[in-house]
Amino acid sequence: MEIISHRQAKLLGILLAMDGMLISLPNRVFQLAERDAWMAYLLALPVVLALLWLQTRVASRFPGKNLFQIVVLRRPVIGRVLALPVLLFILLVIIRDVRTLSEFVTVELLAYTPVPVICALIMLAVVVTVSSRFEVICRMSEIWLPLMLVFLALVPVLLFPEFEIRHTLPILEKGFLPVLQGSWYTIAAMGQILLLPLLLPSNQFRMRDGVVSLAVAWITMEWLNLCILLAMGSAVASKLQNPFYEMVRLIRVTDFLDRFELPLDMIYIPLMITKMAFFVFAFMYGLEQLIPALHMDKLVLSFGAYCFSFSFWFFRNASQLVSFLRPLSLFAISLEVVMTCLVFVLFRPKQNQPDGDSSGPA
Repeated sequence: MEIISHRQAKLLGILLAMDGMLISLPNRVFQLAERDAWMAYLLALPVVLALLWLQTRVASRFPGKNLFQIVVLRRPVIGRVLALPVLLFILLVIIRDVRTLSEFVTVELLAYTPVPVICALIMLAVVVTVSSRFEVICRMSEIWLPLMLVFLALVPVLLFPEFEIRHTLPILEKGFLPVLQGSWYTIAAMGQILLLPLLLPSNQFRMRDGVVSLAVAWITMEWLNLCILLAMGSAVASKLQNPFYEMVRLIRVTDFLDRFELPLDMIYIPLMITKMAFFVFAFMYGLEQLIPALHMDKLVLSFGAYCFSFSFWFFRNASQLVSFLRPLSLFAISLEVVMTCLVFVLFRPKQNQPDGDSSGPA
């Protein structure tokens, strides 16, 4: 694993915590929580922070090792059992994301291009990125993520004339239960940042880096969902597959500046490719830890072809992608909570043992 800077670790954390919630997730949250959808993001922050603290607490006891190495090397049998559902989750996210991005490009940009062609090109870009080493993924995040954050900061400014405060009232009209239901999706999406301690040792990804990443991602998504609510209302947003994208289409500075979704496409697509490249790298790295005889460089192309074919075997149309969000979110939040707690219990400091002790066979 290449050594990366703390700045790159923070950017990767923002990418994982935010990018999965940017386009399609607001639709589901608005369907459940309606005008109180912004509260679902508020509830997600402390839960993910607590889980991240547990993971970094364990990693800090074993300097120079990430959680994949810790669980597999120190508990060979139990560690492999714990790692398998994590790899399954990563695989499902890759398959979903590559098909979602392909459908997005087809609908919004290339209506006459077959979906398999777009999907193959996206997967090829992901494979080339992964083959270029982990450092390249980090450097790509340094390019595209700041551009996305700048673009997202401009959206509320340009849309301010469209805001109507009446869309936010009354608050908690249907009680707190819909907000709790919506928070399951936001916790699962924001919790993707928990993959970082699996790959990065404690000296590269510290708790303070995770706090900064989660704070930036949470503030961004909280504000953007408030913008969606103020600009369109929950009744409209809940019926749109991509509420944020449709909100950007409302921006019209003059009669000649009314296509602000095009700069969004130019940034969002390579950013999603960067995120998928990280997930492919995480899967291949985790597989190497489970089966040391395997080598990532020899398998990444075959794995890319596998993801391409399975993206059409799992999802025959775009509506199945939307339906898949519910079981995937339930699986994600269960995995994030259960695995984090199990790892913390298995590797907690023993009585009369210093917290920083990392004794034991490596």
